[in-house]
Amino acid sequence: MKLVKFIIKNFRGYKEQEVQFTDFTTFVGINDAGKSTILEALDIFFKNSKIERSDRQINSTEDVELTAYFSDLPSSIVLETVPTTFDEEYLTLKDSDSNEYFVLKQKYSGESLRLSEFIVSTFPTDESVKDIHTLKINDLKKFFLI
Repeated sequence: MKLVKFIIKNFRGYKEQEVQFTDFTTFVGINDAGKSTILEALDIFFKNSKIERSDRQINSTEDVELTAYFSDLPSSIVLETVPTTFDEEYLTLKDSDSNEYFVLKQKYSGESLRLSEFIVSTFPTDESVKDIHTLKINDLKKFFLI
């Protein structure tokens, strides 16, 4: 997988900033332009570095969000010892050009900046599975007749 896009919301000097990555990406700018802020947001995202209250955008009470888009997905993955694909598990998000991504989002909420992590994906539209994400394990077993 390859990181191709990173979105920063309400983090330090950025209200909302999208960074595109290619095979060779550079950050160029004057001092205090925000280059290090982008790298520190990436560090928080990938290394689980601690986020501080002062990292929230000044004068904002909104959640801090860090979202990573990955392309070049492997053709198969293993979930709990079962071979499958990102598509079969509905773990991908397609853009308007039908490019397919695996998208991970971290949201830091409240005064304590409590971390919640999400996979952003396209959910099936079939009426029979519209509430499947709300079911508990026992109900899922009944649903699939296990």
